Amino acid sequence: MKNFTLFEDQNEFVDNLRHALREGFRSILGVASPAFGKTVVAGYITSEAKKKTGGSVWFLVHRKNLLRQTSQSFWKAGIEHGLITSGKRRSELPVQVGTIGTVHSRYASMKAPTILFIDEAHLGKGRMFETVITWAIEQGSIVIGLTGTPQRLDGKPLDIFQKMIEAKSTRWLIDQGRLSRYEIYSTPNLPDISTV
Repeated sequence: MKNFTLFEDQNEFVDNLRHALREGFRSILGVASPAFGKTVVAGYITSEAKKKTGGSVWFLVHRKNLLRQTSQSFWKAGIEHGLITSGKRRSELPVQVGTIGTVHSRYASMKAPTILFIDEAHLGKGRMFETVITWAIEQGSIVIGLTGTPQRLDGKPLDIFQKMIEAKSTRWLIDQGRLSRYEIYSTPNLPDISTV
């Protein structure tokens, strides 16, 4: 496994997650801007957990393209892992990258991981997400939801998580040169899409 070099703000985010765990929180929502490096942070926590506790870590996504991206990121970082997805037999490796749908269909016959990451956690009140998160919490897992949007698609809070940790703002990341500056363009009139 390769050594991770995190930016100072990513280390601060990890420290805040650790602090919340020491306070006794078991389900934490980590909120960070797109391109903050949430998957990198999850990879770092995964490698540290493997070294220190030998426990199991799962990183769950909701789409196959995100499964491939996350798996590639983990391999690039030297994190050996299995895949929990349809059409694949589950390996016994302690680190798994999987889809929420596959875990939802198999969880009754599975042992929950020590740490469960949920990517795009703002989808967390969907039936599959809620079932898997509740199952993991009841089995004693630490659940860390990752999102750039700390509310559900229907605007309601993500109350399945006990604590919310926020990373540095998008503005801060732009000011540090980590994200590009942007310009907003708009039109004064909405397009007519009634015939589309």
